Amino acid sequence: MKLNDLKVMIVEDEALAALLLTKFLNKLGCVVTCAVANGNDAIAKADETKPDLIFMDIRLADEIDGITAAAAILEKRKTNIVFMSAYSDKSIVEKAMKLNPMAFVNKPLTLEKLKNLIESSPQG
Repeated sequence: MKLNDLKVMIVEDEALAALLLTKFLNKLGCVVTCAVANGNDAIAKADETKPDLIFMDIRLADEIDGITAAAAILEKRKTNIVFMSAYSDKSIVEKAMKLNPMAFVNKPLTLEKLKNLIESSPQG
């Protein structure tokens, strides 16, 4: 996947983590279309901004978790999802993997990990 052409949306309820991820992605040349903190906003903004890639936290700030939000987004349009979580509970990972995401990564993310993940994607 070409980094300079990549439109990315971030769904992360921790402001500092969202800011750090935005800085990393910008450093890689990606265009961050928006960063939202909850599932409802994620669904609305994905429809509006049509990102190529969504970094989706599993646990979010409202009643809709990242897996549910991703499923709703994928019903409307095909896009690449990278699930992120500080927790690696087996049942959560299995539920997320049913949506065929590009990846499921454990936090914290590093610049190196992000670059390798994006460059090794099937679209790359």
